[in-house]
Amino acid sequence: MANYFTLQCLLLASFLLIVTCPHEGSAAVSFNDNYYITWGNNHAQLLNQGTELQLTLDQTSGAGFESKAMFGSGSFTMRLKIPAKKSSGVVTAFYVSINQFSLITVVAFTWLFVDNIPIRVFKNKADIGVSYPSQPMHVTGSLWNGTWAAGGIPIEWSQAPFQAYFQGFTVTACPLQDYRQRQLCYNPNLWWNRRNYWQLNRQQQALLERTRKSVLTYDYCTDKSRYPRQPPECLYNQ
Repeated sequence: MANYFTLQCLLLASFLLIVTCPHEGSAAVSFNDNYYITWGNNHAQLLNQGTELQLTLDQTSGAGFESKAMFGSGSFTMRLKIPAKKSSGVVTAFYVSINQFSLITVVAFTWLFVDNIPIRVFKNKADIGVSYPSQPMHVTGSLWNGTWAAGGIPIEWSQAPFQAYFQGFTVTACPLQDYRQRQLCYNPNLWWNRRNYWQLNRQQQALLERTRKSVLTYDYCTDKSRYPRQPPECLYNQ
């Protein structure tokens, strides 16, 4: 049976940091405290007195959820168990998404970590029109048909239904609805805005370079068939 992993997403005033690592800490926070189902209601079920969410994917639908609030910065943790069956093309996701009706302009980085190993750095380059994160964020999770993301390999529906589980719906964050109040979320007294989170250290940078050389299988920045003109951020991001 697949193990749970703890995902920690840090949405910072200076960048976005996503970390996944083996389970640690409490999983007792109720789903309904901070999240709600956004689609596929009949494919979502709360378990264990609301402290665990099961999402199901079959040929009719998957399901997804979202945070009740939007945030300018903060820390979000989630324990995740992906489908245990052969599940090529089945995407289990936990990420932050943009509300299109507000705007924040910040100098930012996006850091992506897996098991404490950095795998991607995305720099906010507002000066060339590539600013991310640039707006208040919802925290989002989902289970869906991602055949295209698996290189066109079809899902083996004979293995369906596919089920993913989420626990530990902790949110420690700065809510933000109005971008004009964004400075409240840049407060350096918030632990996730401390300077030690502003860049990779030497060891992390070495791990990033090593990991990308050994496991990277696709990079849209080098996909000339899909992007004949290289996206501008590709000159700056790793």
